[in-house]
Amino acid sequence: MRRSRVLALAMSAALLLAVASALSAQAAAPSATYVVYRTDCGGEFSDAREWVSDGVLHIRGAELHHVNYFLEGGTWVERGTNVTTANINTKLDGSGGEAWGTFEVRGSLVGDYDGHWTWGMSANGNAVAQGVGDDAGKHLKVELLGAAPPDLPTPPPPGCDGSGYELWSWH
Repeated sequence: MRRSRVLALAMSAALLLAVASALSAQAAAPSATYVVYRTDCGGEFSDAREWVSDGVLHIRGAELHHVNYFLEGGTWVERGTNVTTANINTKLDGSGGEAWGTFEVRGSLVGDYDGHWTWGMSANGNAVAQGVGDDAGKHLKVELLGAAPPDLPTPPPPGCDGSGYELWSWH
């Protein structure tokens, strides 16, 4: 009898562990993933600082404005803006550099977020953010792409100069 009780407890514990693992995996999975086309719409550079030292151009506090287009069902849908603060170190000999900063996404298809981003000497950069306001508790992860993913429909003509692609996932 004692052995059957121990076996029943062990099976119950294993079942609870399996359910907890499944719920944890479900909670961590992204609610959606989107390809986002970002247009660069100028910015505010009057407060930015710029200097050159040791062959590196340093820029601190440049503010950039973006409009976001989400790919939904094969169509680009304009949804939201992104204000980015950028800090940049660029080697004047063209051999590389790095950039980092903060951003605020407002009115996007997946909500409102505040976060930070980095882009080093690689093709892609990364960004993460936390939901704000009604979206508090949500998390956004962004892969900043150096090139357009293959087989996408033609993006809308940008209302602003420049553009870039991103992969957004949130939960």
